Amino acid sequence: MESNLDPIAVLRTDNQVAREALSDFVAWLGKISRAKTEEEKKGLLGHHKGIIQPLEKYVNVQFRVEEEGLFPVLGNYIGIQTGPIHVMLIEHNNSKELFNSFKNALSGNNYKEAASSGNSFAALLSEHIEKEDHILLNMADMHLTVEEKAVVLKKIREISKTIN
Repeated sequence: MESNLDPIAVLRTDNQVAREALSDFVAWLGKISRAKTEEEKKGLLGHHKGIIQPLEKYVNVQFRVEEEGLFPVLGNYIGIQTGPIHVMLIEHNNSKELFNSFKNALSGNNYKEAASSGNSFAALLSEHIEKEDHILLNMADMHLTVEEKAVVLKKIREISKTIN
């Protein structure tokens, strides 16, 4: 990563990757829902790691970057206990719960519950990313100084090292 990277641009890029992964995920869930036989469903499940891995990374890494890097710094301007950051934190928790419900249903071969939880997760995360891109990251661009952006970028790098 270059030292002059804009952390807000990095977060927007990560959100775009998540959007694309969500699109693939929703299409895959639709195939499972439309599958007629148990064998067909199990065949589709064989491809689940490549489908859910980018979303699992997003939930585990991107949320952590935001919670430990962006939110504390931006919170100095707009607060954390109420307003957009508070909403984002609630959505992070709800997204994690839905994603875990999806994975548990999937591991139990409960396709109907997996599809339901998965679609709820996808809808919530999609809305979350839109709010983040159009509200929160615009606020960060508007308020954060170069020095504060450097702090956020440093946290992105620290967290990224733990997963690579």
